[in-house]
Amino acid sequence: MNLFGKKKKKKGKNTTETTKNSIIQLRETLNMLEKRENYLEKKIETELQHAKKNATKNRRSAIMALKRKKNYEQQISKASNTRFSIEKQISMLEGASMNFEIMKSMKQGAKAMQNIQNEMSIEQVEDVMDEIQESFQIAEEISEAISQPFGDEFDEDELEEELNELEELGLDEQLTQISQDEIKLPNVPKTTLVNNNTQEEEEPEEESEDEELRKLAQSLEF
Repeated sequence: MNLFGKKKKKKGKNTTETTKNSIIQLRETLNMLEKRENYLEKKIETELQHAKKNATKNRRSAIMALKRKKNYEQQISKASNTRFSIEKQISMLEGASMNFEIMKSMKQGAKAMQNIQNEMSIEQVEDVMDEIQESFQIAEEISEAISQPFGDEFDEDELEEELNELEELGLDEQLTQISQDEIKLPNVPKTTLVNNNTQEEEEPEEESEDEELRKLAQSLEF
């Protein structure tokens, strides 16, 4: 039980409902006025026909019909003016209602923004950014630690020295192979010489082995 009486309705909701109801009632009034104008227009047509019919036969009755016609026309004019005022009022209410809803939405948005800002300050944002930066640094350090090779590292100077020795050994082997290929004695072709007098085959004298070795050594000198 509420000790302080009935609970008050929210003002915003009450205002919205009141505006909607007012617009509905005004539209109903417009509909009634339109029906009234249609009815009066029919009455005017009837009185006009009656005046035409009695213009020559019964002038007094014709004049009374014209008077009623004028009265109906005045009522239509008043109804039209009233309808115009109501239409204008409906338009203003609809615009005001729309502005009210917009203002209410913007007010709710501002309140929501304020609630968010109350839960989040500049200092909190800076703290979060510092934590993120620190997390990045830790992740980078972990990545570097994981990428480190296992086992003992080799001395690069020793490796370079061993490589140089292999290069020199390969060069010596190439020179040795070249020397062996050039030391092989070439085959001396046998030539048949014809003597004009005897026409007997004679073999040329072969160069001495010492002479060939001497020429080969001269070709190998750098």
